[in-house]
Amino acid sequence: SKSFFLYNLNILLNKDLDKLEKNKYVRSVISILNSIEVNKNEQRLINNFIKHLKKLNTNFLDKKKNNIAMRINKPKIFSRYSGFGSKQLFNHIENVVGKIDNILEIGCPRWGFLNNKKIKVSNSSFLRKKTCGYWNKKCEMKGVNCIKTLNKNVKIINKVYREYDFTGVYLYLDHTLRPLKLIQSLLKRSKSCGIILESGNDHLRKGIAIQHFTLWNNSSIRFLANLCKKKIDSSFELIEKTGNKFYLIY
Repeated sequence: SKSFFLYNLNILLNKDLDKLEKNKYVRSVISILNSIEVNKNEQRLINNFIKHLKKLNTNFLDKKKNNIAMRINKPKIFSRYSGFGSKQLFNHIENVVGKIDNILEIGCPRWGFLNNKKIKVSNSSFLRKKTCGYWNKKCEMKGVNCIKTLNKNVKIINKVYREYDFTGVYLYLDHTLRPLKLIQSLLKRSKSCGIILESGNDHLRKGIAIQHFTLWNNSSIRFLANLCKKKIDSSFELIEKTGNKFYLIY
């Protein structure tokens, strides 16, 4: 929202922050700006603002912030603020692996198919799995824990007991210390596994984010799939406009 953008930016501009805190708010503001649905001319303004943001040119940022805030109206599809529960993505998965009648998800409960009424499945489950403080008490929006926003028909589980057609792992794999063990355990109970990660090649140049344990690209994901003795599909290109990548292991 406009207010969330201005709130984060004003802290950056007006408070005496150490280097770590400055980086935190710079990343937060950039994540908002990279998630805005804008036209090409507006995108040039956004890119220029981000360039000055990275240099912390405070006079420029303060002068242009309201003009940029006016552009914040709608999030891009597949951005962190709109989620990944697109019917287009679901159709793509079914085209590769066949009919999906039940799904399991890990990550933020708001990000996947669980709350999309257009996705018709007979069974939906959310695996509550702890990792480095994310997606538990700290996973909230406007003071409401994300798990509490799930549809009533979604089962919240702590351990996987049944078989699933598809398991979604969204922006989560790089937050766990044992990624191979996680994916192998999920594939024992699931016919396919969809993994969404930040695009590896871009982030190899930028360096690993402070909250991540691992960094992935096409080669490392293929290696993971080979270790699990599974095929991999990474042909869903629509998601890549937001700097993310979708991998389907099946």
